[in-house]
Amino acid sequence: MRTLLTALTLAALGVASAATTTQYAMLTNVTPTPQGLRVTADYVDVFTPGPLEYARAQKLGFQGTLSAFYARMPGGLWVRNVNPQVRTLLFPTGTTFALACLQDQEGVRVVDAATFTAAWAGRPPKGCWPDTPKRLLVSVVSEDGGVAYVAQVYQP
Repeated sequence: MRTLLTALTLAALGVASAATTTQYAMLTNVTPTPQGLRVTADYVDVFTPGPLEYARAQKLGFQGTLSAFYARMPGGLWVRNVNPQVRTLLFPTGTTFALACLQDQEGVRVVDAATFTAAWAGRPPKGCWPDTPKRLLVSVVSEDGGVAYVAQVYQP
C-alpha cells in the first residue's frame, strides 16, 4: 500500500514508476535559490492499512497488535517519525511539484516552485488541501539519483 500513494501521484503526473525511489518527509524549511528549492527534510515513515504494512511497521520497531496498528490511522494514514535525522536537500530547477487538490480531476495539481513554497508557508492555491504550515508532508521521488518529483501527501 505504501507505493500506492506514489503510484497515484506518478500516474496523475503521467510518469512511469519504474526505477524510482520514494522517501516521505516533513518539510520544515523551504528556501528558494537560483539552483532550485533548498529544503530541510525530516524523514518519516508513512503507513496505510493492511497486513503488509503492519509487517513493515513491525520490522521498523512497532510493537503492537494488528488492531492497535489500525487504531493509529483513523484517517487512513499513520505518519511515524522515530528517526530524528534531518537532511538538507536541493530540489533543483526542473523538479515537478504537485499539491493535493481534491477539486481537480486527478486529485493533484502540478505547480511551480513559487506556488509550492507558498503552500508550504500555509498559503495553498484555491481548491488545494491545506496542510500544517511549515510542516508539509511530501513524497520525494528520485530517478537516477536526482530529485524528479515532490508531491504533497493528502492527509485526511
